[in-house]
Amino acid sequence: LYRMEEVTSSNIDALSLNEPNSDPDRLNFTVLCRLNSCQSFLQKPFDYRRKNIWRNSLLYFSSWLVGIFDTRNLTILESNSSFPFDNIAIISYPTVMLKSEHQRQVVKDTTNDCEWSPIQTMTWHTKGRGLLQVGFVHLNGSLIKVFMGEIDMIAAPLGVQSHRETVMDFTHPYYYEFSAILMKKPNQNDTRWATLLDPFSPTVLMYIGISLPVVSLFLVVFEKYNPFYGYVQNRMKTRGLHHFSDSFWYMYGALLTQGGEHIARSSAGRTLLCFWWIFCIIMVATYSGNFVAFLTVSKTKLPFTDLEGLVAQSSYKWGTAGATIYETIFKNSELPERKELWYGIIKYNATDSSVLSSDPGVHISKVLKGEYAYVADKTFMDLAMTNNCDLAIATSDILPVQYAIGLPNNSPFVQMFSDE
Repeated sequence: LYRMEEVTSSNIDALSLNEPNSDPDRLNFTVLCRLNSCQSFLQKPFDYRRKNIWRNSLLYFSSWLVGIFDTRNLTILESNSSFPFDNIAIISYPTVMLKSEHQRQVVKDTTNDCEWSPIQTMTWHTKGRGLLQVGFVHLNGSLIKVFMGEIDMIAAPLGVQSHRETVMDFTHPYYYEFSAILMKKPNQNDTRWATLLDPFSPTVLMYIGISLPVVSLFLVVFEKYNPFYGYVQNRMKTRGLHHFSDSFWYMYGALLTQGGEHIARSSAGRTLLCFWWIFCIIMVATYSGNFVAFLTVSKTKLPFTDLEGLVAQSSYKWGTAGATIYETIFKNSELPERKELWYGIIKYNATDSSVLSSDPGVHISKVLKGEYAYVADKTFMDLAMTNNCDLAIATSDILPVQYAIGLPNNSPFVQMFSDE
């Protein structure tokens, strides 16, 4: 992989010498550039004052795949005689992939009103050299179709999906990817007060809250109806654990390791209090240890960790990469959480079309603004997180994605490429 300015005359010669496993007389070039840079670069192999047999043979022993990011008409290449290549395949990529403000030039299919990007080759015909359209690639992610002519192979991050397999074949996957949810870390200062509750889970806190009045009621019963107090006159007129309020506050004080003013005298009451104190000591020791750990190590609590949690909340909006396999999967899935996710995307898209942008940078910007979640490939999110510590990924993987090379139906190369 070279930057264009690094491909000097000496490097062009050295490229073949550094590939011992390939034919030294053939090179395959992949060029990604804008239109002006592309024209300048393609004439470079022949712009030398000294003759070089091997370099001149590039005209016949090289293959060029050129991806051009531009909104202008590519027919300007037909009249450019500064480079003699005719063994070139050209794909016009959406300029949005370079964060351009221009919209991509597409071809409309009148039957389905869908967007297609053309695949063209530079060839010679009766009127001279020119561009010949050999096919179109459907970019909305639902299907990859051959609209006219013939496309022999699609070598790109192309996800294997059942809807696509109806019109094409796939090789054995060359990469396995997982998807995830990218979000901005919540501001810890907004929930600083909740640190006091973090040492125990909500379930444990609920059980402690229920046990406090229940055990207090048992203590009242043991103290109020115990025959041990039969000799005490007018006992109900005095304060003690036989009253629910006194019993409750004593139990609450035990949770704070303080106890209370009154104590039980009966064996039944003292036995119950003995076990309650053991429970309180264990809870206090556990809480204290966990509380110190939470103060020592910062732990970010995400608002959700999976699709179910995402669609169940109402604070965050969400989006996904449009014109990709994710749009197809969510649109056609019968799983409740995926259907709910797609309904939400449709709802948000009515007022903000960027939730279906095919540019990951747009989604990252929305995530950094807060209260927005992006569903896409996990690898890209890992790369984004290396440059920004404010980002976080939901820990649960959503769905696996397999990337493979696309070939026409019944292609004889499917098995060959899979074996390789």
